[in-house]
Amino acid sequence: YLMDQDLLGAQSGKPDAAIQERIVGLGVTYRLLTQYTSFVAVEEKVVTVGGETRTVTVPVSLPAGVSEQAAPPHGFGYGGYVVLSGGAVWGSSVGPTQSPQEYFPGGKESNFGEDFKPVPGTKITAVGTGKDWMYVDKWHVIGPFPNPERMNLDKRFPPEAGVDLKAAYVGDGGAAMTWQEVTPKGIQITPPGAKAFGVWYAYAEIESAVECDLWCIFGCRDHGKAWVAGKLVFASGKVPHKWIPDRGYRKVHLNKGVNKLLFRLENGSGSPAFSVAFFLGKDG
Repeated sequence: YLMDQDLLGAQSGKPDAAIQERIVGLGVTYRLLTQYTSFVAVEEKVVTVGGETRTVTVPVSLPAGVSEQAAPPHGFGYGGYVVLSGGAVWGSSVGPTQSPQEYFPGGKESNFGEDFKPVPGTKITAVGTGKDWMYVDKWHVIGPFPNPERMNLDKRFPPEAGVDLKAAYVGDGGAAMTWQEVTPKGIQITPPGAKAFGVWYAYAEIESAVECDLWCIFGCRDHGKAWVAGKLVFASGKVPHKWIPDRGYRKVHLNKGVNKLLFRLENGSGSPAFSVAFFLGKDG
């Protein structure tokens, strides 16, 4: 509620001082994790080697079923460059570093301008021969599932357990919902029944003539997740964010034949939107 009073300031890193102070006060008083407060773990046991203290890096395993492409390491090589997550060095001519912090080089929110016009499609016949991005233009979408004040931000609804395009569910306000076919005119997709505080699922099938690894850009307002062949390949940050086509860059593996794509879209205040596009040109 407090962040909604100054959403632009919170997103730009220049919040209203009075609102920030109130959020910090709530976080400290009730021991909450907020945008301006953090939990700190303090190790009381000190271990020394040869009488000198040392810093030890403790590896953290990915959750079961999560691909490294969804949460890449903080440093990796690609295209002849060394890419540091959150840094301004680009590792590909296609886009910026894969970054859990969703950092965009040069302070830009998007690498694409108004002249960005990807071609529509769901079939990939060849890669590395053209210069075009292809946005997914055939979807089945269902929603909104209830999400009062973003309380169901992380709740798993039935489509995550398995997609049944003939199934019907009870949605927000007790309304009956079925899957609807959506064919957008452009890359940005507004889901049926668009409203503030809702959750939608979108299903598509990508047919590839070859097995390949392609750069993919995901856009969402506000929070999005995507699975390809049942593997999580993208998860955005949870802070409210306007739609841009490249909220996240990920290298996605496609098998020869049909690849099932599921997108989960969660929205706070404002109008929800999402998008998925693949790069079919030559990288580098």
